[in-house]
Amino acid sequence: MERTDASKFRGILVKLGRDFERVEREQDKLKTEYERTQKLKSYSDQQAQINQNRRPDSDADLDIKPSSFVLKQEDTIQNDLITDRNREILQINSEMSKVNEIFKDLAGIVDGQQSEIDNIESLMEQSNMHAKKGLEQVREANEVR
Repeated sequence: MERTDASKFRGILVKLGRDFERVEREQDKLKTEYERTQKLKSYSDQQAQINQNRRPDSDADLDIKPSSFVLKQEDTIQNDLITDRNREILQINSEMSKVNEIFKDLAGIVDGQQSEIDNIESLMEQSNMHAKKGLEQVREANEVR
């Protein structure tokens, strides 16, 4: 393998590492946002339950019905947001699995090429030794003349 090929693979590995870290950060952000929306939904559900359990004793309490309707609309919106976020998290998870698979493939390629690199290094050392011996023999032959 040429040195440029090895540096290309290293460059690819570094880029994949950065991409993987970026995807992990994005997943953490989405998970935090999802948890926040869940808490907000839980709070909205509790408020709706409290409002449903109240009895309209005065005119002010009669205004609760429109706010209950608004809360139901907000719940619907929140549920849609949660569904969208969940879908996005699943998509990111799928993409992370693909990146992980690429890392495994590249690790296998690099590992397989390591033995070839070691073999080339060994052959270069042998060639260097043979060249030195050849030079020594040429010098001896020159001295004999």
